[in-house]
Amino acid sequence: MQKLVPSVIADNIIYSLAPSFREQLATVSVLDTVSSTNDYLLSRKRPSAGQFNLCVAFSQNAGKGRHGRLWSSDYGGIYLSVAWCLPPTSYNVWIGLMCAVRLAERLTARGSLLEDMPIGVKWPNDLYYRGAKFAGILSEYRVGLAVLGIGLNIMTPKHPTADREIDWIGLDKAGISMASYCDLLVIVAESALSVNNHCRFEECHRRFAKFDLLYNQSIEVCGKYSSVQGVAKGVDEHGCLLVQKGRQLRSYDLDEVSVRYEATD
Repeated sequence: MQKLVPSVIADNIIYSLAPSFREQLATVSVLDTVSSTNDYLLSRKRPSAGQFNLCVAFSQNAGKGRHGRLWSSDYGGIYLSVAWCLPPTSYNVWIGLMCAVRLAERLTARGSLLEDMPIGVKWPNDLYYRGAKFAGILSEYRVGLAVLGIGLNIMTPKHPTADREIDWIGLDKAGISMASYCDLLVIVAESALSVNNHCRFEECHRRFAKFDLLYNQSIEVCGKYSSVQGVAKGVDEHGCLLVQKGRQLRSYDLDEVSVRYEATD
């Protein structure tokens, strides 16, 4: 990969964003490296109502996943966060979930994926291809400020995280090619920003169901003190995971649990 120049990338992002998003852009920060793009935006001045801040880093030295996990952040991957002001009643699981869906939709449209091997979204916010993870989304909320971070592997990581339960892949092995690094950045950024344009549950549910990696799969739902095995049955109107065990159907919030399942090609 060619050497990435922050000022050039910042200019290209501003120029390439859709006009409706460009008008809402308050600040754009493009950094060689940062601890975490989410943490960077959480520490900055908040955008005004109706605007957003954007941060891109070429690498992270403390990239974050859910439940304190680390995200492998080699140079040249996509590490991007957006922040905007959002009332507490508007912040829910659907923000990260629909960001994953919209990113899957746009990458599918741009890729050369085999029809029998589509991109899958693993609840609540990870993207998989051929049983391996290539993108993850972390949403955080701090008293009126919503931050949505996306990590995406362009190249398959040479040094993945210590989590042995996850196989990793990059776009280089998933058949998805982009004209440029900035082209991919804009797709990721607009996938995140579009979650602020709310859609009805019926539409969200339909679009998620197309990519639902867990549906009808045997899974293990792992909480802080116990775990439950069952069969995934999609999501409810709040974006919570539905799990059937025997005749019982229970919903789980993303803050309560993590999910394990045996990925298959």
